[in-house]
Order: sequence, then C-alpha cells, then structure tokens
Amino acid sequence: MYMQNEIRGINIKKVLWKIIFGWKLMLVSGIVFAILFAGYKYMSDSETNNSKETITGQVSGAELQKVNELLAYYDRLNFYEDYYENSLMFKMNPEKYQYLVLQYYVDSE
Repeated sequence: MYMQNEIRGINIKKVLWKIIFGWKLMLVSGIVFAILFAGYKYMSDSETNNSKETITGQVSGAELQKVNELLAYYDRLNFYEDYYENSLMFKMNPEKYQYLVLQYYVDSE
C-alpha cells in the first residue's frame, strides 16, 4: 500500500459557524438569564424604595395636626388653581375692556 499524502484545506468560516451554533443554546440561555435577573433586581429595588416611603412608628397628635393643616392648604391651593384656570375675570384682557358692564333681564307678567 502506498501512503497517500492528502492536503486538506480548513475553512475557518465553517469552523467558526460550527462553534457558534454549538454554543447557541448556551448564549440564548445566558441572555434569557441576564434579562430575568435584571428584572428581578429591578423589582426588588422598587419594593425596597416603596417600603422606605411608608411612614413607620407612632405619630403624635401635634404632628398629625400639622399634616392635616398641610393637606388643607394643599386642597385650597388646588381650588385656587382651578378657579384661576376657569375664571372669566382672569381670562379677560384688562387693556381691551376698560370697564365691565353687567346686564340682566327680569321676566315679569
């Protein structure tokens, strides 16, 4: 038997594609795991931030009264803002109208 010397060429592109497709399942599972871990971390951080915002402990009567006063001021502020936005007096241009004339009619029999 004669020994035959064969020269075989290696196609690097095919080898790389085989490696990539062989690792495809690991890549996809790694990406999915990273997305799930990031979502879990975000949810746990948001729960921690929400728990810090809640008031814990006992609130004294004076503190509760101040909170109620602030809420009342806030409600009055909202009322005045709504009044300002919807009032005709504030929408009127004072330079255009020098005076305001009220007219009314009375129905009688």
